[in-house]
Amino acid sequence: MIDKQQLKTDALSYLTISWLTPLVKLGTKRPLTNNDLYTLDNKNQSDTISKEMDKFIQLQKGGKTPKLEFFLLGLIWIPLVGSTLALVLTQAMSLAIPNFMSMVNIIHKSNHTDD
Repeated sequence: MIDKQQLKTDALSYLTISWLTPLVKLGTKRPLTNNDLYTLDNKNQSDTISKEMDKFIQLQKGGKTPKLEFFLLGLIWIPLVGSTLALVLTQAMSLAIPNFMSMVNIIHKSNHTDD
């Protein structure tokens, strides 16, 4: 069985699908069973998602026509906002760190020239 600690991954591993590597390695050694597969959070299980989709279908049957894109956005807005914030933070740090390091280098040089 895959250790739950192996599932705690960062955003980059989700993008690169490297979180799947332990499962693939295990599958090359022996046939996988249901116990080998990852357990999803309740909100990501098909039963929960199908109930949310049923709400959408019932709204359509009731004469209302909600937009599917707004419904789907409602399901994924938290991960979408989180990943966007992570991307903005990464870009900001990639711009700030070189400037910070050059300032540290200038201070370091000025301290050594005073001696």
